[in-house]
Amino acid sequence: MIRACIFDLDGTIINTMESLKYAVNESLRELGFPGTDQEHVRQFIGHGGRNLIKAAISLYTDPCEEDVDKAYKTYKRIFAECCTYANEPYEGVPEALNEFRKRGLKLAVISNKSQQGVEACIHKVYGDGLFDIVCGERPGIPLKPDPTGIIDLAGKLGVRPEECLYIGDGEPDMQGGRAAGCITVGVTWGFRPREALEIYNPDYMIDSMEDLVTITPYVYILDGNNMADRDAFYGEIEKCMTDSDGFKMGHNLDALSDVLSGGFGRHSFGDHFCILWTGFRKSTETLGTDFTMRAVRVMLDNNAEYDCILKISE
Repeated sequence: MIRACIFDLDGTIINTMESLKYAVNESLRELGFPGTDQEHVRQFIGHGGRNLIKAAISLYTDPCEEDVDKAYKTYKRIFAECCTYANEPYEGVPEALNEFRKRGLKLAVISNKSQQGVEACIHKVYGDGLFDIVCGERPGIPLKPDPTGIIDLAGKLGVRPEECLYIGDGEPDMQGGRAAGCITVGVTWGFRPREALEIYNPDYMIDSMEDLVTITPYVYILDGNNMADRDAFYGEIEKCMTDSDGFKMGHNLDALSDVLSGGFGRHSFGDHFCILWTGFRKSTETLGTDFTMRAVRVMLDNNAEYDCILKISE
C-alpha cells in the first residue's frame, strides 16, 4: 500500500543545474583554478556539496583534506548566495505534486544538499505547505546512498519504508531507496542517464511525471475514533470523498461508497485506491463487531469489482 512519495531534489523535482554550475565555477576561480563545464558539474552532482567541490578541484590538483575543507567553506559561502539562481520545476512536476496531495498521499523531499539550500529551493519553486517534510544534510545522518536518512524520514511521516515511493535521478537515490526498503523510481529527465540508473534495477523507470501518477493510488483514511454509531461511520465515508478544499477525490467515489457500505454496484473508474482504517478497535466497540467485520469483509473480498486495498491500524 503506497502512502507516501519521497523525492530527491536536484534533477528530480527542480532543475538546479545553473545554480550549481555557477557556485562551482565561482568557487574554483576564487580558489585560483579555472572554471569547468556543465558536463563535469553534472557528473559530480548527487553526493553532497563537499564531494561536489572536491571533485571539481580534483580536475586540477590532488587535494589533501585541508585543501578540501578550505574549498568547501568557499563553496558553502558562495552557494548560500546563489542556491536559488535560475531554479525551475521540471515540466509536469507541479501538477503531479498537487495531484498526489489531492489523492491523500504524504509528500517529502530528501537531498544531500545542505538543509538551508533545500529549504530555499523548495520555498522559491513550490512555496510552503506542499511538502510535509523537507530534509537536507543533517548532523549525525549520513548522506545517500546510506539509507538511514530515508528510513528516518519515513518514520517521521508515520509510514513504513515499504509504503513509500522513492523517486530520484541519481545512483545514490536508487541505492539508498532500495536499501531503505522503498519502492524505487528512476527518472530520466535529470542529471544522470537512464543506463546509470538501470544498473540498480529500480522498480520503475519513468519518462514523465504523468507516468508516476499512474502508479500512485488514492488513499482514504477512515478514523474509527469518530465512529460513535452507523451514521458516524457513513459520515466518515463522506469525509473521505472530499479533500480539505471540498473537491472530489478522483474517479473512485461511487466505488468507494459501495465498498464501504457493503454494496456491490459496478462502477467504472480509472485509478486504484487504498483505505487506511485507523482506530479500528474503537470502531469495533462502538459500531458492533458484526457491522465492523461486515465492512471489512466487503473491503477485502472485492477482487472481482474493485482495485482496493485495506490496511487496519490500531
